[in-house]
Amino acid sequence: MDVYPGQPQSMTRSCSTSTHIIGIVVSLLIGVVVGVVADPYLPAPLSNTQKGYQSGFTAAQDLIKNSSFGKVFEAPADVRIVTGTVTAIQGNTLELKANINPLDDPALAHRTLLLSASTTVLKITQTGFPTSVATSTKIAVAPFKATPVKIADIKVGDTISALSSVNIKSLSEFPVITVQIMSTAATKTTP
Repeated sequence: MDVYPGQPQSMTRSCSTSTHIIGIVVSLLIGVVVGVVADPYLPAPLSNTQKGYQSGFTAAQDLIKNSSFGKVFEAPADVRIVTGTVTAIQGNTLELKANINPLDDPALAHRTLLLSASTTVLKITQTGFPTSVATSTKIAVAPFKATPVKIADIKVGDTISALSSVNIKSLSEFPVITVQIMSTAATKTTP
């Protein structure tokens, strides 16, 4: 602050100090007002049993589910297809680590698929794209081939899609009518 001619030095310091004190008091008052006004909109504090990573994750899931954005992740009422990796095989029963939506019940990440003699098993292989597709010529070509195989051809570690005749949205064990084994190796066709 500038000192004016004839102004005592002590008055300059007191004005500067009083300006700082007023600024601090005003800041505190604004903080109190914001805290009082915002309090009803803040979530309730967590109890000791609710603290931790899982409770935070669950709280975030709930916030997303209850928002308008949550509808994007909501599963349809009727679900008949599951995709995942085979973790175990016992006869005609497959254990599957399913690819689930992050907002779904985590218990549904592990599914038991019940196969029967009437279950269709197909191995899906990529046949590649003909050169005409690469050069933008429009022709109808199926880039994948479905080959019928046996239940015994399913191996642990295979990525599969399974179709059921029943709604499997909340089931962990269910019968399947079709299993598709996704091939990791793609073969290229030659023109």
